[in-house]
Amino acid sequence: MYWLHRPIPRERYIKQGWRMSFVKMSGYPSIQEAIHLIQDGNIANLPMLTAKDVKRAFDLYGKLVGSVSRKMTKKKISREVYDDELIMDEKKQVLYSDIMRLNSHCFLITVCEPLQLTLQCRETVNVLGIALQRQLELLCSKGFVPVHVHTGPQSSFRTITTSFENVVIDVSNADDFVPKMDIKIRRVKEVYRSVKSELPWKLPPVLVKDLVAYAVSRINIWRATAINPNVCPGVMFTGLRVDFWKELGLAFGDYCKVFDGSDITLRSRSIPCTALYPCSNATGSWDFHNLVPRKRIR
Repeated sequence: MYWLHRPIPRERYIKQGWRMSFVKMSGYPSIQEAIHLIQDGNIANLPMLTAKDVKRAFDLYGKLVGSVSRKMTKKKISREVYDDELIMDEKKQVLYSDIMRLNSHCFLITVCEPLQLTLQCRETVNVLGIALQRQLELLCSKGFVPVHVHTGPQSSFRTITTSFENVVIDVSNADDFVPKMDIKIRRVKEVYRSVKSELPWKLPPVLVKDLVAYAVSRINIWRATAINPNVCPGVMFTGLRVDFWKELGLAFGDYCKVFDGSDITLRSRSIPCTALYPCSNATGSWDFHNLVPRKRIR
């Protein structure tokens, strides 16, 4: 490669791309060491690069994959503090549940009032009762008390009408119309389509449920003016404020290098993953799809 032995014009050097940059050819140094290499005068015939060029490259492209794979270390986990004052005082909740269909997939979408929290669960039509049971247990785990549940006409709901003490499960008729659920399902589909349209790859069927979970998690951090103009349903449910870097630092479908433990071997310390959705816990965990064995990790 003859051009490596001659000074390269700055414009041509930038056009070579980040993979052919000065940082890669100098052995993946840190940003501080890369700036020092430019400024210390030990490299002769150095192209017209400045410290600002290096900083701008790191700002635009981040760290190189090769640097992340070999230098990643475990970071100390910080936990958010629960604020009980943010949790809704009204514990009794009325639930509205209906089925959302996406091609061959069925999702149980539930809206809680007055909390205005949206819940989702992917199940087949035959086991929708189990999905509803999981959602009721989730609400009870946070101290909320479901007192009334309005469901669709599916027969699987009728099998659990007496399964929960002090919970009235009302199974509607086939012709009953619930505008609230139609609006909520339409909103979930709108977010789903918007995210899917921006993906640079075709969404496989195995990730459809994860994209729905991501769409619902985004809706839950939007404010609900019906109850509070400033606090979103997700915060009123968990008592945890939304941390920008943990909750919004990623988006569905982002390519990530996830820490995979450290040892004395020379194997990579990170694994290639696709970001799925946040777990909404105190540590700000995310669910990822491991691209190599094709399994989910948290």
